[in-house]
Amino acid sequence: MLSLTIKEVSLALREGKISPTELCRKCLNRIKKTLHLNAYITVTEELALKQAEEAESRLLQGSPKGILDGIPFAVKDNFCTENIRTTCASRMLKDYIPPYNATVVQKLLDQGAVLMGKTNMDEFAMGSGSTDGVFGPVRNPWSYAAPYREQAGGVEVDSDWVITGGSSGGSGAAVTSLTSFLALGSDTGGSTRNPGALCGAVALKPTYGLLSRHGLIPLVNSMDVPGIVTRSTSDAAIVLDVLQGRDLKDSTTVQTPTSHTGLAEDIDVQNLCVGIPKEYHAPGLSQETLAQWSRLADLLEGAGARVRQVSLPYTQHSIVCYHVLCCAEVASNMARFDGLEYGHRSMVDSSTEAMYAASRHEGFNDVVRGRILSGNFFLLQQNYERYFLKARQVRRLIAEDFRRVFSAGVDVLLTPTTLSDAARYSHFIQEDNRTRCTQEDIFTQPANLAGLPAVSVPTALSSRGLPIGLQLIGPAFQDRMLLSVAHWIEQRVGFPSISNYEVPNKRESGIEQMEQKSAGGSAVGCKMQQGTGKELGSCKRCMDQFIQDYDWLHAVHCKAQSVDVGSSQGQYRDSVLLPRTDFPMKLTGQKLLDRELEIQQMCGFAELYSWQRERKAKKEFCLHDGPPYANGDPHVGHALNKILKDIRNRFEMLRGRQVHYVPGWDCHGMPIELKALGELGPSSLSALQIRQKARQFAEGAIARQKAAFQRWGVMADWDKCYYTFDGAYEAAQLKVFQEMHSKGLIYQDYKPVFWSPSSRTALAEAELEYNPDHVSRAIYTTFPLDTLPAKLASKAEDLKGVSVLVWTTQPWTIPANQAVCYMPNAQYSVLKRADSGQLLLVATERTAGLAALLGTELESKGTFTGSELEGGICKHPTIPGKEVPLLPANHVTMGKGTGLVHTAPAHGMEDYSVASHFKLSVECIVDEEGRFTELAGPELANLHAMDEGTDKVISMLKACGALVREEPCVHSYPYDWRTKKPVIIRPSQQWFINTASLKNKAKEVLQKVRVMPESARGSLLAMLDRRTYWCISRQRSWGVPIPVFYHKDTGEALINKHTVSHISTLFKEKGSDCWWELPLESLLPPEVLKKSKAGPVEDYVRGEDVLDIWFDSGASWAAVLEESEPRADMYVEGKDQIGGWFQSSLLTSVAVRNKAPYKSLVVHGFAVSEKGEKMSKSLGNVVDPQVVINGGTDPTTPAYGADTLRWWVAESNVFSEVQIGPTALQSARDSISKLRNTLKFLLGNLQGFDPRTHAVDPKEMHYLDQYMLHLLRDYSIKVTDAYSEFDAGRAIRVLQAFINRDLSSFYFSIIKDRLYCEPEGSVGRRSCQTVLEEVLDGLTRSIAPILPHLAEEVYLHAPGHDAGETLFRSGWIKSSSVWRRPGLEEAVEGACAIRDSFLSSIPGKNAAQYDLTVAIEPGLLFELMESLQDEPSSTCSQLTELMMSARTTLTSSLPRDLPTDTLLGSGSFLINLEGGVIREDSAYSIAVVPTSAARCPRCRRYTSDTPDCLCPRCQSVLSGAA
Repeated sequence: MLSLTIKEVSLALREGKISPTELCRKCLNRIKKTLHLNAYITVTEELALKQAEEAESRLLQGSPKGILDGIPFAVKDNFCTENIRTTCASRMLKDYIPPYNATVVQKLLDQGAVLMGKTNMDEFAMGSGSTDGVFGPVRNPWSYAAPYREQAGGVEVDSDWVITGGSSGGSGAAVTSLTSFLALGSDTGGSTRNPGALCGAVALKPTYGLLSRHGLIPLVNSMDVPGIVTRSTSDAAIVLDVLQGRDLKDSTTVQTPTSHTGLAEDIDVQNLCVGIPKEYHAPGLSQETLAQWSRLADLLEGAGARVRQVSLPYTQHSIVCYHVLCCAEVASNMARFDGLEYGHRSMVDSSTEAMYAASRHEGFNDVVRGRILSGNFFLLQQNYERYFLKARQVRRLIAEDFRRVFSAGVDVLLTPTTLSDAARYSHFIQEDNRTRCTQEDIFTQPANLAGLPAVSVPTALSSRGLPIGLQLIGPAFQDRMLLSVAHWIEQRVGFPSISNYEVPNKRESGIEQMEQKSAGGSAVGCKMQQGTGKELGSCKRCMDQFIQDYDWLHAVHCKAQSVDVGSSQGQYRDSVLLPRTDFPMKLTGQKLLDRELEIQQMCGFAELYSWQRERKAKKEFCLHDGPPYANGDPHVGHALNKILKDIRNRFEMLRGRQVHYVPGWDCHGMPIELKALGELGPSSLSALQIRQKARQFAEGAIARQKAAFQRWGVMADWDKCYYTFDGAYEAAQLKVFQEMHSKGLIYQDYKPVFWSPSSRTALAEAELEYNPDHVSRAIYTTFPLDTLPAKLASKAEDLKGVSVLVWTTQPWTIPANQAVCYMPNAQYSVLKRADSGQLLLVATERTAGLAALLGTELESKGTFTGSELEGGICKHPTIPGKEVPLLPANHVTMGKGTGLVHTAPAHGMEDYSVASHFKLSVECIVDEEGRFTELAGPELANLHAMDEGTDKVISMLKACGALVREEPCVHSYPYDWRTKKPVIIRPSQQWFINTASLKNKAKEVLQKVRVMPESARGSLLAMLDRRTYWCISRQRSWGVPIPVFYHKDTGEALINKHTVSHISTLFKEKGSDCWWELPLESLLPPEVLKKSKAGPVEDYVRGEDVLDIWFDSGASWAAVLEESEPRADMYVEGKDQIGGWFQSSLLTSVAVRNKAPYKSLVVHGFAVSEKGEKMSKSLGNVVDPQVVINGGTDPTTPAYGADTLRWWVAESNVFSEVQIGPTALQSARDSISKLRNTLKFLLGNLQGFDPRTHAVDPKEMHYLDQYMLHLLRDYSIKVTDAYSEFDAGRAIRVLQAFINRDLSSFYFSIIKDRLYCEPEGSVGRRSCQTVLEEVLDGLTRSIAPILPHLAEEVYLHAPGHDAGETLFRSGWIKSSSVWRRPGLEEAVEGACAIRDSFLSSIPGKNAAQYDLTVAIEPGLLFELMESLQDEPSSTCSQLTELMMSARTTLTSSLPRDLPTDTLLGSGSFLINLEGGVIREDSAYSIAVVPTSAARCPRCRRYTSDTPDCLCPRCQSVLSGAA
């Protein structure tokens, strides 16, 4: 089974001959049996089995992801794999775990392929043998196969094994040894083809740009290509089809058509021209390889192919050219691994330069370091043109060689892949890496230089029993053609599978040996891991607990853990006050989820809202919740909206306001009704049955959404939510309805409305979605002019036989035509067609456009104004005897059409206005389903108007000779927002709100409302302008009934304040179901009829329409807000609510109260995919917030927790479209991790500190500490302003700037000596801790609105409060104006200016190793510096601490007898006091000399008299402690 091809095993999986899990276990067992090969660095057994189980489930359901579903594969260890170690076989990246997958890896996983592990390689892919990696060399599986063993003559297997080639040797060995069916390698100069040839596998290097390099750790960006290793050419084609294509994350990729068709079983090679490059007869080419090359050429020629010798003259320079370009790019790419931000960091910390050099020396092997040195040499200014530019020129010549040959008719080139079969390891390592690459890559590097596709195919076993491979090279992007030729060769050479031969088991694990020894036998691995193992444990605990990116003392501690107890440094380690805290550095997976839920429980998230409502507060903040629709599961749009609101609510609550926030749900409407009914038709159920099902559906959706909102940490009145199906809410809604009806704002009328045939109900403008890509069948048709206008009677002869030409995109409305409209002030012409002589009346302005459209010349026979057309009458083209008047109208435009408008009053809003003015008939010819009625005539009756009805109308026009032209028209057209199907306009008896009379007042009150962003105000005003009336009746069952009764005989409506008030009272008591449940006598009792002056109840029937759901939600202000102030401080919703809830709320409130229901509006964008696309299940880009929080079944979707989701919301620019995806979420998680890092540092250094007893008064603090409080106050003001302006993103930026600039880079770097080495209770240390506690408190409170779980977690660990207290019940940031002291800012910032000059004079050096002399002439700056150092020279003053120097001397002038190695500098600082009253620009000079003092073994400062002796300060500390 393991020796099958991908196609064969895929078929076996689908037929159930083997399951993915069984196949996976077979491969895993095979890996264990072949450990001696050292093919894998990491085996992902647990993940593989999980993926196999998922594949098995899909196959059982008959829904495989693709042909690779359930197929095991391996990946070279320089491709990033999410949450799986990726090392590049280097110590530099030995423990690197990427947060994402390389694109090619992700594509395989998306196909359902099963990842077995990461394969071994040469370090950073620099090699041709897979022998130079830190995990040891890879052994060729053929070393243990019978053919080689027999030829080896019984030599000890361990001393006689052969190499795999490189650098993708692990991938080659994995495929050949049958542990995976395919493997990814990288190919920069042959690194995939070389192992393919030596291991007997098919190895494809695709065209550069065909496969994405995203996630491939770069070696040479301009040549790197992901390579494919398989057992057959057909398998390679399958994998290529999956992996190829455009990737937005790699700008070098191109879009190519994907065939997904297998290679042809056989191809005709008679039309093939095969080139044999003469330059490839290279020195060192083995006779056996040459013989195979010749044999294949003969084989092709014998089959009819044209085989001819070609010349590639410049390829002889490829090795040198490649070496120069490779090394240059390597030097650039490897520069990032500096021990600071990327890669291994050395324990050497005497200086940054020393650490950097040691890190790279320890992290890289000799090969990598050698290439870096060579690359830097080539890139030197004096060498750049001579080497690098020259190599680039040669590269172009090499590429031109290939282009010329292929342009001359050659289809493929046939060459060797390697000089010979695989070398013995013992022989191979005798040559240096540079020489080996020159030998092994001579035939493969040119294709990389030219970016061409190449494939190596195994052809035979050598006399040594080892594979020999040959290479095919083709034109760019002819990869499949190349594979087809390779397939032809593969079928004829019959290369044997290694499964035909026995591969003996090894008694010992090669991997275990190789992890302890490198190729040369030297020890590898971290120095911390050497020894008894005790040191490792203690250091690991240290790293887990205290690692800080900015904490140099961590390195001191790690080093102290691994030195002898008796050493001078080790003996003082226990006297250093290192950070100690139980606060975890990192929480992931289930631990994170459990902790968040625990925090919610411990800190009373559920009770917080009621607690703050009960406390006394001077002000209230009301954020009125726009009700989400109760028709589905919570989605990421909900998360964006609810979290945005919660951030603001929590901020206001922390500031001491009483927050009013009642969440609600919009529960009525057609979508819920349709979902609840499912396959059942509404006609099969009564109204009450429909309503019962709809209510149950809505309640289920509400429960799911509510649980999600609470999990996200949203604080709300969860016990008193509002629901639009609640009786009390419905009663409040009817009160609004009644008031508006009493004012004459609600009326009933027969007029055109937007009608949805798909849902059989009227729709309001807000319920429409406009499809910009809708295609209509537009027509030009004629209406013969039958009666001339009176003003044109004199021209009767000229106008004889003229027809009016109209244009419409809705041909189905022609039968309903009642008039043709013209523009009175426009010019019109009678035009004669040159091709037919037909006379057409059109607007003069449209003449040229129509001539081009009709493809004929149009001769003008007369011109006149539109007003002269008055009185003209046309004949209807399809209805005999029907007259159609010409009428003036203002809505006629000249942008499209003919300047004459077909007018069907029943099916157009503007048409209806014309009909109203001229008393035209408004006959509706379309029913509720969108079908023609009998009124349309027998030929059209029952046809669907927009489908077959349109066809029929056009054919009728054609038959009567009226059709001039038909064309498709792409334009924006309204669709039903729920069913996503086109709507029509048809007249019906509906209830309307007269918005025209409300419009001006609404605009007026809107001017007093703050709108964010301000640009949204214009959109809201524009929508108000367009809305002349609002249709509020719907022909459905699930909604609030319109409380109207109709007279049985006359149809007259009975509705007044008495009837509506009575129904409102009933709804409040019984709910709106009583409209159907109660007898009519209960709905219209005698007293109501009497007050209404109506007849007996038997004369009436109840209405069947329900209210528009926008009226439901638009009345929420009346049902939810407190009566004392029924105006919310804020409404926060998405931009779709500009025409929805924002507007319906405004109109109803203005109608009833003459004021807006809100003081401010916040309009946010939509959540979209990471590519900016609208989320769609069909596109597969939907992000489920539940999966974001809890993780998915796929390991690529980790559990991020609620706070990460909240951070994403807060950090985004919510006023535009908000992108979400793995990158955004990972970035959010990383940001929180960095924040946790800072918080852990603060907590760790507050161990044993209680601000209630240990705090130092600000006046007694060090100046630096006072200055930090000053910065903290500034920070608190900025972050408060940001939250107040509804800009959480700015709050985050302020936070990050404060942490990075003011804390990490400045304050933390200065105070560590004081924190760690001063006496625990000293004033200096307590001063510092007082500041740290204030900073911790300020940071924690400032992040609390965004990250409530993290904030409360920190508060649990923070000092200074009693057990059981929670942060959210303790208020906002507490900063004091006392923290701003006159002169404080100038003193510290003046010292910082001097410090900058000092540090810039010793770039990259350790400031602690230098003595600093500062010379300032007497004046303000000198006085300020004296406040930091009151003695001329000091090693422990506040000024020295700020400078971080060994000693600082303050003087009025520099001494004349300075040492020769003194570094001099100067600068100035502008002092600005008393608001600019006092200004002084003070100059200073500095002198910097290396200190003569020795380093103290305890504090590591250069303040000791002799080496290994304590400095005076440390002596005093230890003697005091004793």
